[in-house]
Amino acid sequence: MERFFATPAGDVGAAGDVEVAGDVTAGVGDVGVTERVGAVLTAGDGFIENEYLRVDVNGALINILDKRTGRFIHNLNLIEEEADAGDAWDYSPPWIPGEIVRSSSCAFESCLTESGPVRAVIEMRGEMNVPHHLEGDARSVERAFIPVRFDIIVYAGIARVDVRLTLENTARDHRIRLRVPGGVKTDTVRSQSLLAIIDRAVERPRELETWFQPPTQLMPFREWVAVNDGTSGLAIAFKGVYDYEAVMDELSGEPDIYFTLLRGFALMGRINMLQRLRGASYANVTPGAQCLGEHVIEWSYIPCCVDESDKAPFLDLAQGSLYPPVSHLVHCKTRSECIEDIRPIFEWGEKNIQFSAFKRCLDKEGYVLRLYENQGMDTDMTLGLTGFVKAALADMNERVTEELMIEDDGVRLRFGPYKVVTLKLNF
Repeated sequence: MERFFATPAGDVGAAGDVEVAGDVTAGVGDVGVTERVGAVLTAGDGFIENEYLRVDVNGALINILDKRTGRFIHNLNLIEEEADAGDAWDYSPPWIPGEIVRSSSCAFESCLTESGPVRAVIEMRGEMNVPHHLEGDARSVERAFIPVRFDIIVYAGIARVDVRLTLENTARDHRIRLRVPGGVKTDTVRSQSLLAIIDRAVERPRELETWFQPPTQLMPFREWVAVNDGTSGLAIAFKGVYDYEAVMDELSGEPDIYFTLLRGFALMGRINMLQRLRGASYANVTPGAQCLGEHVIEWSYIPCCVDESDKAPFLDLAQGSLYPPVSHLVHCKTRSECIEDIRPIFEWGEKNIQFSAFKRCLDKEGYVLRLYENQGMDTDMTLGLTGFVKAALADMNERVTEELMIEDDGVRLRFGPYKVVTLKLNF
């Protein structure tokens, strides 16, 4: 059920209570001294476990066990650093193949930094030794050290692993990516796009004729990317990252998914790049585009089971990470008065109907609520409304097209596949 209060905010998306048989502190390969954090949340210097998931630290990487299915997801959090001979328009590898540095080859240490009944946090620290810059098309002999810190966060009652990466970029002319092993056999990748969930083939079409710029294998997305094998899968929700590249492992038949975390380049435009032969702009110097300094990047891993009726059964958990709830202090005379005053102003139960916006109208005459159908299905639904006395359908320019009748604190709406519905509401 989607509920929005006077200050619009989504539900946290926490999973319900589950009985856990046995001692949840039991496990193989625990690192450090085990500390009892709560009834269903345990942690040590090398692991965190709640009702649904267990996370184990393995050097610079983490492994996740989904206790609901018994499925392991190995070697997450792999960071890859490589040369970038591109410009503001395109990434390009150099003509001379260079060194690729992986975080798995670097020493990392982990320790439990936070524990409580709500969440536990493990900090993983290490340093990546990388070439400092490009000299022509070759990576320099001079080296740079990039400090890397992961904060691994697990909440009680939530089947999600949150990650906060902090790195100090001290090198130039390079690209840093997160490599996520899908861990399932599939030839498609599912992602949230603008107003629609879409599936793309892992193997992208390649043009046979000669192009000045070969088609990129980088694909756009919003909010999350997911893979599944028809039974179970993995979703990755990202804050502020908008492209991915899927590469099929020929031996395992499982895709690896790459996310660009950071690029550093010297010029706005280049010519004679491996990715693009012609220039796209003037070759203005762009020193700020080297992106030196500290960067904080956040994402979440969400193991999931396939639901034939829902293309994104993990969506509540993803949105709970991307759009956390906001608390406000409310002054009330009595507790009952406070509960009466704080009620959802609109709500609905259809999972394929998504929230887009709630704001004042441009003409200041009421409010605009915009929803959209996300999974390609015809949908009839009742939108619950509290406190509104007038409702109307409108176009994207907020011009009223049809008056609606509010009955039993709600209005009936019909959504076509991927249709956007705009309402004008008055209190």
